[in-house]
Amino acid sequence: MRANVFDLYLRIILNFISIYTYFLQKTIVNMKKIEAIIRTSKFHAVKEALVKEGIEFFTFYDLKASGHQKESFRGNEYDIGYIARTKLEIVVSTESYCETAIKVILQHAKTGELGDGKIYVYDIEKAYRVRDGLEGIEAINFEK
Repeated sequence: MRANVFDLYLRIILNFISIYTYFLQKTIVNMKKIEAIIRTSKFHAVKEALVKEGIEFFTFYDLKASGHQKESFRGNEYDIGYIARTKLEIVVSTESYCETAIKVILQHAKTGELGDGKIYVYDIEKAYRVRDGLEGIEAINFEK
Protein backbone atom coordinates (compact mmCIF):
# COMPACT_ATOMS: atom_id res chain seq x y z
CA MET A 1 0.00 0.00 0.00
CA ARG A 2 2.76 2.45 0.95
CA ALA A 3 4.65 1.63 -2.24
CA ASN A 4 1.56 2.50 -4.32
CA VAL A 5 1.13 5.83 -2.51
CA PHE A 6 4.83 6.58 -2.94
CA ASP A 7 4.60 5.76 -6.68
CA LEU A 8 1.58 8.02 -7.00
CA TYR A 9 3.36 10.93 -5.28
CA LEU A 10 6.45 10.34 -7.43
CA ARG A 11 4.37 10.43 -10.63
CA ILE A 12 2.65 13.64 -9.54
CA ILE A 13 6.00 15.29 -8.79
CA LEU A 14 7.51 14.14 -12.09
CA ASN A 15 4.48 15.41 -14.01
CA PHE A 16 4.73 18.76 -12.24
CA ILE A 17 8.43 19.00 -13.08
CA SER A 18 7.84 18.19 -16.75
CA ILE A 19 5.01 20.77 -17.00
CA TYR A 20 7.15 23.39 -15.23
CA THR A 21 10.09 22.66 -17.55
CA TYR A 22 7.85 22.97 -20.62
CA PHE A 23 6.56 26.40 -19.59
CA LEU A 24 10.01 27.54 -18.53
CA GLN A 25 11.39 26.69 -21.98
CA LYS A 26 8.58 28.64 -23.61
CA THR A 27 9.41 31.78 -21.62
CA ILE A 28 13.14 31.71 -22.33
CA VAL A 29 14.01 33.85 -25.33
CA ASN A 30 16.74 32.44 -27.51
CA MET A 31 18.75 35.09 -29.30
CA LYS A 32 20.09 33.86 -32.62
CA LYS A 33 22.90 34.92 -34.93
CA ILE A 34 22.42 34.29 -38.63
CA GLU A 35 25.42 34.29 -40.94
CA ALA A 36 24.61 34.22 -44.64
CA ILE A 37 27.14 34.14 -47.45
CA ILE A 38 25.42 35.18 -50.65
CA ARG A 39 26.22 36.41 -54.15
CA THR A 40 27.21 40.06 -54.13
CA SER A 41 24.82 40.67 -57.02
CA LYS A 42 21.89 39.58 -54.81
CA PHE A 43 22.79 41.67 -51.76
CA HIS A 44 20.59 44.70 -52.47
CA ALA A 45 17.50 42.56 -53.13
CA VAL A 46 18.07 40.67 -49.86
CA LYS A 47 18.72 43.90 -47.93
CA GLU A 48 15.53 45.55 -49.18
CA ALA A 49 13.45 42.46 -48.38
CA LEU A 50 14.91 42.23 -44.85
CA VAL A 51 14.09 45.90 -44.20
CA LYS A 52 10.51 45.32 -45.40
CA GLU A 53 10.20 42.53 -42.83
CA GLY A 54 11.43 44.80 -40.02
CA ILE A 55 15.00 43.48 -39.84
CA GLU A 56 16.87 46.72 -40.37
CA PHE A 57 20.10 46.31 -38.42
CA PHE A 58 22.78 43.91 -39.54
CA THR A 59 26.43 43.79 -40.47
CA PHE A 60 27.62 43.02 -43.97
CA TYR A 61 30.94 42.93 -45.71
CA ASP A 62 32.45 41.76 -48.95
CA LEU A 63 34.64 38.71 -48.96
CA LYS A 64 36.25 36.28 -51.34
CA ALA A 65 35.41 32.60 -51.26
CA SER A 66 36.70 29.48 -52.90
CA GLY A 67 34.28 26.73 -53.85
CA HIS A 68 33.15 24.23 -56.44
CA GLN A 69 32.01 26.84 -58.92
CA LYS A 70 33.66 26.70 -62.34
CA GLU A 71 33.27 28.78 -65.49
CA SER A 72 33.27 27.42 -69.00
CA PHE A 73 34.72 29.23 -71.99
CA ARG A 74 34.51 27.75 -75.48
CA GLY A 75 33.70 24.32 -74.13
CA ASN A 76 36.51 24.18 -71.57
CA GLU A 77 35.95 24.49 -67.81
CA TYR A 78 38.17 26.81 -65.82
CA ASP A 79 38.60 27.25 -62.10
CA ILE A 80 37.82 30.91 -61.54
CA GLY A 81 39.76 31.04 -58.27
CA TYR A 82 38.18 33.37 -55.78
CA ILE A 83 34.51 34.22 -55.99
CA ALA A 84 33.20 37.59 -54.75
CA ARG A 85 30.54 37.16 -52.07
CA THR A 86 28.84 39.23 -49.38
CA LYS A 87 28.47 38.03 -45.82
CA LEU A 88 25.52 39.14 -43.70
CA GLU A 89 25.55 38.85 -39.91
CA ILE A 90 22.17 39.32 -38.28
CA VAL A 91 21.39 39.00 -34.56
CA VAL A 92 17.69 38.61 -33.72
CA SER A 93 15.84 38.42 -30.42
CA THR A 94 13.14 35.89 -31.30
CA GLU A 95 12.74 32.64 -33.16
CA SER A 96 10.12 34.20 -35.43
CA TYR A 97 12.55 36.90 -36.60
CA CYS A 98 15.11 34.17 -37.23
CA GLU A 99 12.70 32.17 -39.37
CA THR A 100 11.62 35.32 -41.22
CA ALA A 101 15.21 36.31 -41.98
CA ILE A 102 16.06 32.82 -43.25
CA LYS A 103 12.99 32.72 -45.50
CA VAL A 104 13.79 36.15 -46.93
CA ILE A 105 17.42 35.25 -47.63
CA LEU A 106 16.48 31.92 -49.22
CA GLN A 107 13.87 33.57 -51.41
CA HIS A 108 15.82 36.61 -52.58
CA ALA A 109 19.38 35.23 -52.81
CA LYS A 110 18.50 32.16 -54.85
CA THR A 111 19.45 31.85 -58.51
CA GLY A 112 19.21 28.08 -58.66
CA GLU A 113 22.82 27.76 -59.72
CA LEU A 114 25.87 26.38 -57.97
CA GLY A 115 27.39 28.99 -55.67
CA ASP A 116 24.24 30.68 -54.33
CA GLY A 117 25.69 30.57 -50.81
CA LYS A 118 25.11 29.21 -47.32
CA ILE A 119 23.21 30.19 -44.18
CA TYR A 120 24.39 29.31 -40.67
CA VAL A 121 22.42 29.86 -37.44
CA TYR A 122 24.00 30.07 -33.99
CA ASP A 123 22.62 30.47 -30.47
CA ILE A 124 23.74 33.66 -28.76
CA GLU A 125 24.38 33.09 -25.09
CA LYS A 126 24.91 36.72 -24.07
CA ALA A 127 24.87 40.13 -25.70
CA TYR A 128 25.98 43.49 -24.32
CA ARG A 129 25.54 47.03 -25.60
CA VAL A 130 28.79 48.90 -25.19
CA ARG A 131 27.18 52.36 -24.95
CA ASP A 132 25.19 51.77 -21.76
CA GLY A 133 26.00 48.25 -20.56
CA LEU A 134 22.57 46.77 -21.26
CA GLU A 135 22.58 43.02 -21.71
CA GLY A 136 20.43 40.34 -23.28
CA ILE A 137 17.53 41.22 -25.55
CA GLU A 138 17.63 44.86 -24.46
CA ALA A 139 21.16 45.10 -25.87
CA ILE A 140 20.14 44.11 -29.39
CA ASN A 141 16.80 45.91 -29.59
CA PHE A 142 17.16 49.33 -31.17
CA GLU A 143 16.78 52.46 -29.08
CA LYS A 144 17.99 55.96 -29.83
